[in-house]
Amino acid sequence: MDGSRARAVLGVSEHASAEELRRAFRRLSLVTHPDHGGDADTFTDSVVALRVLERSSIDVAPRPVVLPALVAARAGFDSYDSPRVAPRASTPDFADVLRNATAAAAA
Repeated sequence: MDGSRARAVLGVSEHASAEELRRAFRRLSLVTHPDHGGDADTFTDSVVALRVLERSSIDVAPRPVVLPALVAARAGFDSYDSPRVAPRASTPDFADVLRNATAAAAA
């Protein structure tokens, strides 16, 4: 299935966004899904059309720019034992929290 046929199956324009594709597929699947009384072949066509258009939109979508300095800066913050991350104070356990809550309620 090519892109123009896929757009015709879903009923979307040539410049439809990924969100518009998903909305059109959802709207069409409510009618064509076999569990809703639709035809299995028509539903399969709509699934194939969505996959074709999603794949083509992924291929032409611009990739995000990741700066090497940003990647290097994040590397030190990914683990708890990093020297750049301050050690956490010990967290109270459930018994401490419960004791403080009952003391506050009694006061």
